[in-house]
Amino acid sequence: MSEQEKKEKKVLQKDPDMDRRELLKGLATLPAIAAFFVSLWAKLRRDAIKKSNLLQDLVKKKQAPAIVSSTGSYEHLRIGV
Repeated sequence: MSEQEKKEKKVLQKDPDMDRRELLKGLATLPAIAAFFVSLWAKLRRDAIKKSNLLQDLVKKKQAPAIVSSTGSYEHLRIGV
């Protein structure tokens, strides 16, 4: 074999290993990505449920909220300094 053929053979032998290595690296990130999307889905679902519950409470009452009467007096607090 000539040196050129040996070099080509080495390059061809390296590529499958690198492809396999890159594939394994890529597959190793899938659990992290999946966990992110699962938590995102859960958050969006939880937010939608909260929003629908709030809207249902507002629709059920169909009346204005009660007015809060004044709880304090209008006298100024006098502190001697």
